[in-house]
Amino acid sequence: MMAILNRTQELPRDRAKLYERASEVLLHQWDFETKEGLTDPELKRYLYNIDLRDKKEILRLVANAMQAGEKGLAANLIYREDLERILAQYLESTGIGKRDANDLTDLIIKQLRHRNFILCSLGGNTFAFVHRTFLEYFCACQFYERFKKRGLEGGITLEELKTEVFGQHWSDSSWREVLRLIIGMLSAEFPKDIADELINYLIDLDGKEKEFSNIFLAVDCFSELRNRSAHGEVSQRLLDYLQSLTKLDREFVINKNLQEKAVSTIGTIWQDDPIAWRVLQFIAQSRNVWFVKEEAVNQLSIIAKIHGEALSFLQQLAQKGESRARAISALAKHWRDEPETFPIIQQLAQKGEWSAIDALAKHWRDDPQTFPFIQQQAQKGEWSAIYVLAEHWPDEPETFPIIQQQAQKGEWSAIYVLAEHWPDEPETFPIIQQQAQKGEWSAISALAEHWHDEPETLPIIQQLAQKAEGSAIYVLARYYPELELT
Repeated sequence: MMAILNRTQELPRDRAKLYERASEVLLHQWDFETKEGLTDPELKRYLYNIDLRDKKEILRLVANAMQAGEKGLAANLIYREDLERILAQYLESTGIGKRDANDLTDLIIKQLRHRNFILCSLGGNTFAFVHRTFLEYFCACQFYERFKKRGLEGGITLEELKTEVFGQHWSDSSWREVLRLIIGMLSAEFPKDIADELINYLIDLDGKEKEFSNIFLAVDCFSELRNRSAHGEVSQRLLDYLQSLTKLDREFVINKNLQEKAVSTIGTIWQDDPIAWRVLQFIAQSRNVWFVKEEAVNQLSIIAKIHGEALSFLQQLAQKGESRARAISALAKHWRDEPETFPIIQQLAQKGEWSAIDALAKHWRDDPQTFPFIQQQAQKGEWSAIYVLAEHWPDEPETFPIIQQQAQKGEWSAIYVLAEHWPDEPETFPIIQQQAQKGEWSAISALAEHWHDEPETLPIIQQLAQKAEGSAIYVLARYYPELELT
């Protein structure tokens, strides 16, 4: 359908306009191009032909009936008798006699199904829109058309739109797209104050018990606005509210999903706004839980493609600050080809920064300087270098001897990767045994996990547990629960 739309014109930027054109392809253009004209021979007998305007109005009425039904928008379902009643009433309103209107309903249902492919049968005398998007679009259209008639019969005022539509359905996920589309339609045709009032209404609702879904709906509605820059006050209110959600509340309650969602929403919706990256910069440097700051850095790394200042900030953050690990990862992932990136990562790796060592192994594995450098750091006992050496270069002849040597020195990371990657090497088990007997916690854990059934394993762990070695006691309880601790 997108290909058909794009044949003769640029695709609309607004979703409401896109859905309007998509529906017109099915209701008019498709019919005209594939069925050799719009006149239906069966309808012609009644001296009546249904046109695009008629079909749109009928489908708005059908969508409205669905949302008012027992299961609401969640169902996308209408019974034949209700569909026939809507069609008959519409036809009578155009001047068609009641008898002819009743005869025409079945023909129009067939046309909407077989010629236009916008309705489908679900069986059991029930029908639905072929795609839920059409249900949501025509439902939004109905409210939009009613708002255009405010003050007249069948119209709806702004206050009624707020309280009876947005107020009643803001927490219902099946209404989310409808409410967004209504805002988009209104912002394209009416003064900005209309959309502002509706969005402000959502912001002012109490959504704490619903994980502030009113705020995220308000943000989604804001994203539908034709010209967001003209809605500066609403934009700032939303940014302020989202920023407040990233902070710990007075009870220091942590809600990881909510807080991360607030940060990612700022980066996604306000990607082109320099104010947003300053907000993200503040969050990244604020006193907050680590995952909030990491998500802020992640969003900054994405929008840095638009705002050069954000890239400079990431480079500075990578070299200092609590969020440097995420900044290093973001630079390596998104800005690998920037001339400043590799020297920064190299310099930090030389200082033993684990995230820089990891980034070198992941993103510059084939660089001739990387493997020798990782080897050198691993020989110094740098745990992150030992990890990446085993992960990325396990088959290199130099790797196993380096890991062995470090494990014999009691380096916990070397003991761990030795057991994970080389459990079947004849030298491995004796090394792990030896280090376990010395009380090395990583060796005790590896012994129980990888050599659980070896006859020497349990006596070693029991002996250590009797000496009150904490890791041995833990391992005994975890891997040998059938034994009673004495």
